[in-house]
Amino acid sequence: MNKFNYGIIGKNWGSKIYKILKKLNKNVIYLDIRNPEKYKNIYNYKKNARNEILKKCSNIDILWIATPFKFKYFLIEEALKNNLNVIVEKPWLSDAKKTKKIIKMCKKKNLQIGIHFEFLYLNKFLKLKKKITWNNKNNYFSGFFNVNKKSHFKKLSAFHELGSHIVAIKLMYFNNTKFRIFEASYNKANLRKITVDNKTNSFSYNFTNNNEKLIQKYIKDFETKLLYKRDYKIDLNFACNVYKYTKYLIKKNG
Repeated sequence: MNKFNYGIIGKNWGSKIYKILKKLNKNVIYLDIRNPEKYKNIYNYKKNARNEILKKCSNIDILWIATPFKFKYFLIEEALKNNLNVIVEKPWLSDAKKTKKIIKMCKKKNLQIGIHFEFLYLNKFLKLKKKITWNNKNNYFSGFFNVNKKSHFKKLSAFHELGSHIVAIKLMYFNNTKFRIFEASYNKANLRKITVDNKTNSFSYNFTNNNEKLIQKYIKDFETKLLYKRDYKIDLNFACNVYKYTKYLIKKNG
């Protein structure tokens, strides 16, 4: 397989991605783009980011954006302008109109954008040969994603930061179900679990303590799609649907 070169924006979660890529023997560099709050103003932040991407783009095939949610859209635009494929950390919080603009730009340049929902790569889900159907229209889905720590994003709700993983699993593997319970919280006992049931059947999976190498699986899949020029399915369209569904559930749950 061709060896892709990576660039990373973001030093917190990005440092974990950097170490994994290094262990996979990938060529990877950091881009010198700090937290926007470290700059005098937003103009200076954007100017520096734009120049840094331009300066480093010739040594990068895939730009991994592991930064707070606020400037992901701007960074993706700059990456695409410089002909870079992109992996961006969830959640995606741009509306459908802005998302379509990016998708159009992406297709025009024949580039790929993947959204990093790593829990979609759990073996239990990958081995599902088909979505649960059970000749019953009343299949219900419940999902829980709680962590026993504070949020590192002051203005981002747990439903978007954590719950988007649950919504992504539901839309990818159990789209024929209706939501019964949607729970996502900080400062609660760790719990990652989904349940699908009706009056006569039940499927439950607790993945709180799994030790699968999910990020490595994600990288392999994304690179394979690039190499063989196949569309990557966990894309901006998918991420936008996750965002819309998550907003709907937040409103519904009050």
